[in-house]
Amino acid sequence: MTDDIRIERDDERSSYLIKVGDAEAGYAHFVQGDGEITFDHTHVDPNFAGQGLAGALVKFAVTDATARGSRIVPVCSYVQAWVRAHDVPGAVISWPEGAEASTAP
Repeated sequence: MTDDIRIERDDERSSYLIKVGDAEAGYAHFVQGDGEITFDHTHVDPNFAGQGLAGALVKFAVTDATARGSRIVPVCSYVQAWVRAHDVPGAVISWPEGAEASTAP
């Protein structure tokens, strides 16, 4: 992963943005609700693929949302997979209907 990355929350766009240098490399879109945040789409520009940016972005977003007191609702399949594979201290996950919390096949 490149060293020149920045991740920030942009409430106007309802997204967490990841930037490499001056370029926007991707985003995690969310819908902020009362006491919960629903992550519904994550995208990394193909020009930045394979650098671990999606994982860094989702880690930041979930950690930040947890620190803000929001339950995490992972609708996006990437966020679901990331949350299954990683522990975020204090995170409360509200699985959407039809999603399994388990990592078992």
